[in-house]
Amino acid sequence: MTRVRQTTHPDGAIPPIGPSPHVVHVMTRYLRGGSERRLHDMVEALPDATHELILGADSLPDKARRDMPLTSVTVVPTLVRAPSPSRDVRALASIWRILQAAAPDLVVTHQSKAGALGRLAARRVHVPTVVSLSMANFGPGYPSLQGAFFRSLEGRLHPSTSAYAVVGNDLARRFERIGVPRTKLHVVRSGVRLPTEPYAGRRRELRDRLGIPHSRKVLAHIGSLEPRKNVLDLVPLLQDVLDEGPARPFLAIAGEGPLDVHLERRIRSAGLVGDVVLLGFLEDPLSLIAAADVLILLSSAEGVSQVLIQAAALDTPFVAYHVDGVGELRDLGARGREVPLGDRSAAAAAVREVLSWGPGQGRSSIDLTEWTPEAIRASYRSLFAEALSAAPAR
Repeated sequence: MTRVRQTTHPDGAIPPIGPSPHVVHVMTRYLRGGSERRLHDMVEALPDATHELILGADSLPDKARRDMPLTSVTVVPTLVRAPSPSRDVRALASIWRILQAAAPDLVVTHQSKAGALGRLAARRVHVPTVVSLSMANFGPGYPSLQGAFFRSLEGRLHPSTSAYAVVGNDLARRFERIGVPRTKLHVVRSGVRLPTEPYAGRRRELRDRLGIPHSRKVLAHIGSLEPRKNVLDLVPLLQDVLDEGPARPFLAIAGEGPLDVHLERRIRSAGLVGDVVLLGFLEDPLSLIAAADVLILLSSAEGVSQVLIQAAALDTPFVAYHVDGVGELRDLGARGREVPLGDRSAAAAAVREVLSWGPGQGRSSIDLTEWTPEAIRASYRSLFAEALSAAPAR
């Protein structure tokens, strides 16, 4: 199996960066998710640098200011997720002007739209760029026209991109297949909350805290309630499992997002109010994962899902669609089942199979060293040191 290189320092030490570089980050939107976690990791890895943040309109700038030590946060109202040629041109001009005034040593882009516009603007002012990749913006989980557009765009932008900080090997190989040189792809894991206290033997206590019945098998979903996560399919999936199995499992859903009202309506119309609980945003997702019998992920696209890493850490099996990161985690020793993308019947069959497993069957043996804060900081510092040292004198 081809592995894209891990950007880690051989002796575990944190490599030097140089005298206080100024880094400007460009992000389409700042909310609460994987891209935001990677931005936090970068800022923590470079405490000797100054960090400036450019955000799109659909962001929480005050949250960003509270979360990280930033010299400035600038919102560009025309930077939005949806395609809009007139807004995109104005957003590009705004980002270019900000970069001219900031005179950064390095530009780091986060998310698709900012990844394109930020690199175009940085190229115009001759500043090296690093692209942070939490997931692809093309592939089986995306409309074909969108995928073709972003594949073509990446082909035009990667020659002037200094490096890519990629969340996983599956995702890195996807970009390698469209022509991004392997030498530019650096796998740097995303920081994820891992257990620091014992959860084993506390299932009854955790279920009491979450309002989950003790006597039933529990399916869990944790994530944003948005179309990419296919959360509305959780209800018919539960119906499929109930129709085919003798037991009556219970579904616990944690998260918030634009589909929360639609999901609640679908639960009521299916007559499953007594079989599902909506927990909203959960401060401690580990408690639900530890309390569950199986974790379900029906996403149409991922990089490496944080909740699957947490499930592996807690030895809770998962059922997930075949997206980037799932097979990678299974190869590393996580236990679970992977089914074809969009095949809900196969997912229901896999859930029933996992629920029938005996104690310890297929126990996880994954090594999570790459996800420790120390490894992530060292990886980022190595990557940024390389990008800065390769940049031409300005």
